[in-house]
Amino acid sequence: TGTLVYAAGEGTDDRGLVVKSADSGATWTSVFTGTGQQSGVFRALAIHPVLTTTVYAAGVELDATTYEGRGVVYRSLDGGLTWARVLTATSGCCWVDLYALALNPVTPTTVYAGGYETDVSSAYAVVYRSYDSGDHWTQALTATDGPSQQFTALLVHPITPTMVFAGSQNPKFVYRSIDDGLSWTKVLTDNGFRLVTDPPSTLYAADDWREVYGSVANGEAGTWAKVGGDTPGDIRSLAIDLAPTPGALYLGFRVEGVFKSTDGGLSWLSHNQYIESPLEPRDISVDPQDRSRLFVSAGCGGGWTSADAGQTWTQAPIAECVGVFALHPADASVVYAGVASDARGAILRSGDSGATFAPVY
Repeated sequence: TGTLVYAAGEGTDDRGLVVKSADSGATWTSVFTGTGQQSGVFRALAIHPVLTTTVYAAGVELDATTYEGRGVVYRSLDGGLTWARVLTATSGCCWVDLYALALNPVTPTTVYAGGYETDVSSAYAVVYRSYDSGDHWTQALTATDGPSQQFTALLVHPITPTMVFAGSQNPKFVYRSIDDGLSWTKVLTDNGFRLVTDPPSTLYAADDWREVYGSVANGEAGTWAKVGGDTPGDIRSLAIDLAPTPGALYLGFRVEGVFKSTDGGLSWLSHNQYIESPLEPRDISVDPQDRSRLFVSAGCGGGWTSADAGQTWTQAPIAECVGVFALHPADASVVYAGVASDARGAILRSGDSGATFAPVY
């Protein structure tokens, strides 16, 4: 409806929490608290692109009996009024954690969840898949490439939605499926921490160190190559502005701030004027209505905004540690910020394009 917003994370009781706003974030209501006994967190949300009363939440919670971490997906069919756990993933001894959710945008009965599983000696990256809106699940992919591997990115191609990518770290790999998750092939062995696509056929992968790889053939094995030289710092976030051709890439670094590339990653220019260093940009958001308007969250280094595609920056008037920004897709004046203060999470809302913020939850 344009006024309905969901947010998920960890509540003050250390359990996973989903909150809902029906008035563009002016007020919020808790609609679900996870059932874990001692701790848990929801790390991902996905909303059905057509039946928007269907919502999924994924994460981890502690089993009340075994005290093992179980990866969970919950589903609501009534806009968050009631929830049911549709996936409980356990390892039999240790821990399963889910970091990502993705729906096929054309056939949204197909749902993916990705993360990792541990046993007594190692960890494995896993992707679970459901073909019936979450009623039944299978473990579609188990990657055993290293002792602590985990999938940190899931990407469904926006033009060819049967093409799905899963990116992992420690070690870094990219897997691709061209049949809606039925089978998978490892297509890159050097990267995968963050993934973006520049349709129709270009993909980029950034690792958590200093390298960006690209493919101009929809990620086909053998078509990836390192783009340019090493980046200026340790990468934490990757975003793309699709308005220009090629898309403008943005990287957020642990210390060096925000850099921009307008040549497909061959070169990078600092866009850090008025950003105090060192900062660790955790997330970069691009205004869908004005592609030159950027918001960067930098943890306890605050939030930063740019109105000129990163040429200059102004610190947002937020005293708390900033974890993420979200921009209203239709109303450019409405901006949300997820923050933390005194070990408690909060949601702030701006109705004046980020000039002022007020708590709403």
